[in-house]
Amino acid sequence: KLPEDPAGAAPAAAAPAPEAAAPPVVRPFAYMRMTHEAIRHGLKELVAKAEGGDVAAAEATFSELMTIVEVHMKMEDSGFFPVLNEMFDGVAAKENLGGEHEEDVKQTEALRAALADKGDPELIKSKVSEWSKSHLEHLEHEEKVIMALTEKIAPTLEGRGRAMNKVLRVDWEGFKDRQMGPVLRRLEAEKPYGGLKMTVEALQHSTTASEYAALVPLIKSCLKPENVAKLESEGVLSDGKLPEDPAGA
Repeated sequence: KLPEDPAGAAPAAAAPAPEAAAPPVVRPFAYMRMTHEAIRHGLKELVAKAEGGDVAAAEATFSELMTIVEVHMKMEDSGFFPVLNEMFDGVAAKENLGGEHEEDVKQTEALRAALADKGDPELIKSKVSEWSKSHLEHLEHEEKVIMALTEKIAPTLEGRGRAMNKVLRVDWEGFKDRQMGPVLRRLEAEKPYGGLKMTVEALQHSTTASEYAALVPLIKSCLKPENVAKLESEGVLSDGKLPEDPAGA
């Protein structure tokens, strides 16, 4: 029933080619943000152990948690907050984020002493609850105030990576040898693979090839083999992305 196609009829237009998928967004400061998630995981574990009356287990969790928190605060106080204050009208100072750190230290020292004395489990439970609540409020305050500013620190990915590199360099050895492993292990236990990948990718884009080469064996040693294999297959455990700085700045 179709009429003959008139000679010279124009062929049907070809379907437009599908658009290429946008590359995933890399955020170098995601390591700082995801460290908060590792801390949250540790706080939840600490509260559970304290409520169960297991003082020794609570002390072990507290000890590891403090290796994360102490390096994180040092990075913020000496690296991250000064940049934010300089670029964004003293925002960290105005919000008293450093002052909140000082108050946090007082609470953790009181808790540390109670745990070391193997004191009354009810007292320890009370102090754990008090610190956990206060610290969670602090994390939320930081996130509300400064996380949106991290993408404005520099106009390029490399620029933001270099800014994050300076934060890591505040305590490179503490970050590399004490903090990074517990952070990644807790993220692996708590978050989907995508969150773990985002965190490791942030480090890859915040380090030079030589710096990242020092991190990769440590990353591999603290993660499950299946996640290491995924990261390797996606290029996340290849070279660090920052060009080497010949001036050593």
